[in-house]
Amino acid sequence: MPKEIIANLTLEYFKIGNAVTAFYVVQTLIFLNTIYKEQKLLEILIKNKKLSIFVTCVIAFIYSIVIIGCGVFEKSLLQSINETDLQIIISNIDTAIISRCSIIVVLASFCAWVIHVLKKN
Repeated sequence: MPKEIIANLTLEYFKIGNAVTAFYVVQTLIFLNTIYKEQKLLEILIKNKKLSIFVTCVIAFIYSIVIIGCGVFEKSLLQSINETDLQIIISNIDTAIISRCSIIVVLASFCAWVIHVLKKN
């Protein structure tokens, strides 16, 4: 495959990883905001705290798998070029994967904590 096509595909996977992370962050912030605006949702979460926390963690796990998958494809595409100066870019992909997953883990942990401390008004 030509190097230009590989570079474009790699960039697209990088963009997908960023978009997935951004979508998760926005989705979770909207969810956290909605918890306190919708009394019915608040009641459901209070009634099923353990299940709600579990579902929050599973969703975060799925997003993390997608992000790791994008990173793996990025790395495999770049490694197929076989040039030594790409090692810096490949290590930056590892950093991007770790950073994106860290954002998701922190936000999911916060969301789980919020659900854990919910109380009826």
